[in-house]
Amino acid sequence: MKKNKITLGILAVALGGVSTLAMAAPQGAPKPGPKFSGQIGINAGWQSGQDFEVGSYDSRFGLNGMHFLGNTKLIYTATVHHSTYEANHYGSDLDVREAVVIAITDYGNFVASAAGQIAAYTDVVSKVDIHEVNTGNTGSHDYLFSQQRYGTQAVAYATPKWNGLQLKFNAVTPDCHSGKDLDIVGGGLYYDKGAIYAGFNYAQISGEMLGGKDTDAKGYRGVFQHRGDALTLAAVVEANVDTAGVDSTVYAASAIYKYNNLEFRLSHQFKDWDGDLDDNHLTIASAHYPVSENFSLFVEGAHYSDRLSKVEGWGPNATTIYTSDSNFNLGFITKF
Repeated sequence: MKKNKITLGILAVALGGVSTLAMAAPQGAPKPGPKFSGQIGINAGWQSGQDFEVGSYDSRFGLNGMHFLGNTKLIYTATVHHSTYEANHYGSDLDVREAVVIAITDYGNFVASAAGQIAAYTDVVSKVDIHEVNTGNTGSHDYLFSQQRYGTQAVAYATPKWNGLQLKFNAVTPDCHSGKDLDIVGGGLYYDKGAIYAGFNYAQISGEMLGGKDTDAKGYRGVFQHRGDALTLAAVVEANVDTAGVDSTVYAASAIYKYNNLEFRLSHQFKDWDGDLDDNHLTIASAHYPVSENFSLFVEGAHYSDRLSKVEGWGPNATTIYTSDSNFNLGFITKF
């Protein structure tokens, strides 16, 4: 009998969105008020072994804006999120997905996040997480990476860019009873210039937060992306070491090709488990058609080599919360 499982290997670090923001406007600049924005993402599809289902895979709305304090620009974002899966399984129609303030200065960018997208996802994994329904998004069909997309209680710092190079440092404090002030620490070095994007990210999770392990868990991630006018290619490697579950390495590659108004997306992920667990493969293909600037249609299909169990939490508190299998979906996204 085949055994396979997804365990939470590395909850890596801090918030994305601190990479390419512009420097502050001069003193005395006007203070733009908050803007209301969001999206509605609806899909209709079939998963292997299940009936036809219609639901919201990713709908969100919120406020964002900025303030100027002398030569410092403050950018803030607050977003709530809804997915049909989370509403049905947790009884929560809405959850806070982002609550972030970013200070942009001449000396770099500083981030304080009560909730938001994790830097290791934004800076690395997102380059190959290019689809709508089979992604790292909470409540969707899962991908093979251990890296989660969203996290809470983070602080981060990003240096000014120099000739395309930028350093980032971050810390996360999700457990106030672990005995460690900084439960997760990490950082990365990134290059972003012209058609090339490349980077390396490292994260270390305290053993105390992982059920009292004697050793800390470690995550290593690397990314390379080439952006062309019609074709964008990307590759990511993720290695999870000394985890609370089973160590693993994930290899992924993706391609986005634009032809007239159509966009074709293709990706493949391979997860190599340590020990005798069966390796996992995930292949996803999708096509997107923008009907207008704020409305687009998509079709997406995914083939999982084995049915996957997604585990929430770590150590003795780990529980299975979702199952992913091969699926086919039609959907639309409208933004406002």
